[in-house]
Amino acid sequence: VIGIPVADAGSDRVLDGKQDAVLDGTGSTQGAGWMYLWSTPGNSAIADPTLISTVTTPEGLENVFTLTVSYDGLPGCENSDEVVIKINYT
Repeated sequence: VIGIPVADAGSDRVLDGKQDAVLDGTGSTQGAGWMYLWSTPGNSAIADPTLISTVTTPEGLENVFTLTVSYDGLPGCENSDEVVIKINYT
């Protein structure tokens, strides 16, 4: 029986200046058949949004990234979590 997965997008954080950031979803449910999708409403590019961990270059002062974890072919078997990455330019 496949249950609702754990989605863990990692801890919110602050970066000093514009730089790449790792989106780390390794605290999420893993194994055969699980699928991952990172998304953001902003303009930040995500290197490969289908990997459990990937790289982004945040574009705004406050960037929200959502990780959705789902099981291949099972409707409703998904969960999401958000991480906020802020940029400090001081």
